Amino acid sequence: MAIVIKRVSQSWMSSFEGNVYKTMFSIHSKASVITSDLHKVRLMSSVAPTDPSLVSIYRVPNHIRQVETKAYDPKIVSIGPYHHGALQLQAMEELKRQYLDRLLNSIHEQEEGITMDIILDEMKKLEGKTRACYSEQFELSSDDFAKMMAIDGCFVLQLFQNSVRKPVEDDDIVFQTRWMLPVLRRDLVMLENQIPMFALHKLFDLTRTRGVPESTLPLTDLTLNFFNPLMPREQGTLNRTIASSKGLSIKHQHLLDLFRSSLLPLVPMARGKQPLVFRSIKELQEAGIKLQKRENCCSTLEISFVDGVLKVPPLQIDDYTGTLFRNVIAFEQCHSDHSYCKPDFTSYLFFIDGLVNTSEDIVLLHYAGVIQHSLGSDVELADLINKMCREVNRDSENESYLHLLASDVNEYCNKNWNKWRAELVHNYFGSPWALISLVSAVLFFVLAVAQTLMDYVAYRRNQ
Repeated sequence: MAIVIKRVSQSWMSSFEGNVYKTMFSIHSKASVITSDLHKVRLMSSVAPTDPSLVSIYRVPNHIRQVETKAYDPKIVSIGPYHHGALQLQAMEELKRQYLDRLLNSIHEQEEGITMDIILDEMKKLEGKTRACYSEQFELSSDDFAKMMAIDGCFVLQLFQNSVRKPVEDDDIVFQTRWMLPVLRRDLVMLENQIPMFALHKLFDLTRTRGVPESTLPLTDLTLNFFNPLMPREQGTLNRTIASSKGLSIKHQHLLDLFRSSLLPLVPMARGKQPLVFRSIKELQEAGIKLQKRENCCSTLEISFVDGVLKVPPLQIDDYTGTLFRNVIAFEQCHSDHSYCKPDFTSYLFFIDGLVNTSEDIVLLHYAGVIQHSLGSDVELADLINKMCREVNRDSENESYLHLLASDVNEYCNKNWNKWRAELVHNYFGSPWALISLVSAVLFFVLAVAQTLMDYVAYRRNQ
């Protein structure tokens, strides 16, 4: 019997995976259909929100989207209304229903008394508040909207719980294939692929079961553990971050906002206008500034500059890091509550963009232990960083947390001795040929002086 079940499970996994691949790789042949479907969705969502101050989930503005379109469109799963019904994402709808069934069965086994009808009723109670969170309104019926929120939200919760469950279930294709989980993480941090956090909390409270160990973990713990591979932190550091976030009375807007907040510095910093120009790491080193990796800090954004030493926390970059950064920037650019959402990631990435002009700067950052990456080349990484902040507003309200650091670095570089040193290093030590020319000139000068002294000594002896 067990063999039969296993074979059926393997057959279903193979069939589902085949459907996913077939769907993903047939996009080009069905482009006109997809375009038509998306056009219909956009037509239905043309109504502006009633209260812009309540909005927290936005369409990415076109001028930002056009820099790197694929960073904002989910590859395999839609969450919420913006990409709901897109043809290329339909293969995952079957898995959503599988996850929902498992969640409901688990609740039924524990005799919690929660049914799908109760979940849908709770989603309908939150419908008005939920719709107000989107920058566009959708002509979905109340039943369809509640069903979408329930299915998508329960899928996310079950996915988070499965990620900490040991051992992994044999029939869970997400954790049995190497490619699917990283892509799901990428999709779930997209700004257009969010549902409000209060809706997730309601679903989480409704579906928690006493007999399941992973259900005892708070939603914040599950979320940050799930997304940690996108910006890896050691478990001790992650635990401190989770503990710190619990002590804050912050109502996060959605999953992207929660993960973003966990990466911010815990200590408040003075804010001001960030300089428009920041020197590259090569220029900073020419001016005598030392670059070091900053150890044992909770936030990637905790950069320091003391006594000519610039300390930057380590940053690991892979194929999904750019998507995360772009969507965080898009959220900071769009969110209207400036007292809550400061442009800290935007300031940080403008700073990193300033450090990197060419692949030579990537090499220097790598040797200092600041940047590690798995992209094709240093040139590719330099290009990624330099494009990250295109079409992005740098700082319109003097809100940069790095303004004092940037000012101190520029002041250090502008001191006379450091300027002369930088010019000397740049002009005479910037290339092997310049160095050879300098050494030759010095050697010629020494020989000339020596010859002059010898001639003088010989002259004195003759006298």
